[in-house]
Amino acid sequence: MKRIDCAHCGESVVASSRNPKQEYCGKPACQRARKTKWESQKIKTDPDYRANRRDSQKTWAEENPDYQKQYKKTPRQVERNRILQKVRYQRQKKKKACLDEGGLSKNVAKMDALKFNKTGISGTFWLVPSVAKMDALMVQITDIKETMRPGVEGFL
Repeated sequence: MKRIDCAHCGESVVASSRNPKQEYCGKPACQRARKTKWESQKIKTDPDYRANRRDSQKTWAEENPDYQKQYKKTPRQVERNRILQKVRYQRQKKKKACLDEGGLSKNVAKMDALKFNKTGISGTFWLVPSVAKMDALMVQITDIKETMRPGVEGFL
């Protein structure tokens, strides 16, 4: 049995005897990464595939002309867009403020960003990456009672 290290997650798995060129494990995230890589290579190297894909997208858009308009009218998407637009504005301001003379970012990682707050920080928040280009993430933070804080007797 031949073992391989997955090209996406790095986990060591037994390779399939039916696929000697296997590079990815069977996890859904790894298979998605494999397909994404294959598709981007196919788009770069196969003009027929690229044209078919473009034509297919154009046909769908013609058959669904009100899709974007309807999608943007849903209350959840309106609120999400408002929040993300504020985030985009903040990123633009931060980007200008956080670059040194060479155009490199001054803030790569800030390990002490969250200090203990006795007043509590319960609520719903958007986590927005400041360096990597990723989507924002909504999280719910709930303050734990005084007796449940680390360092207090009886913690978990």
